[in-house]
Amino acid sequence: MINDIKTVQDLIDLNNSTPEPEQPAEESAADKFYNEILDLEPSVGIEIAGRLLQALEDFHNQGVIMYIDENKADVAAQWAADSAKLRIARQAISDISL
Repeated sequence: MINDIKTVQDLIDLNNSTPEPEQPAEESAADKFYNEILDLEPSVGIEIAGRLLQALEDFHNQGVIMYIDENKADVAAQWAADSAKLRIARQAISDISL
């Protein structure tokens, strides 16, 4: 590219053809909260993670009930399995020593 410049006009043309630098992507809400949490004590992060896991577990438990009421046992079983995984994750982080 630089070897193609022979005249001042070539330099001007190259400068005009150079794309504008990309603007940094706007920080997502998740990134914003994540970065704020990292600035806090680790115990706060564990508490937040536990609460999020509890909320997801509760959501899945409600889904199980809903799908049972809709006679969708196969879907209810999958949601129940996911709920159990969330409970295990929540219990696992509750045992972390800081």
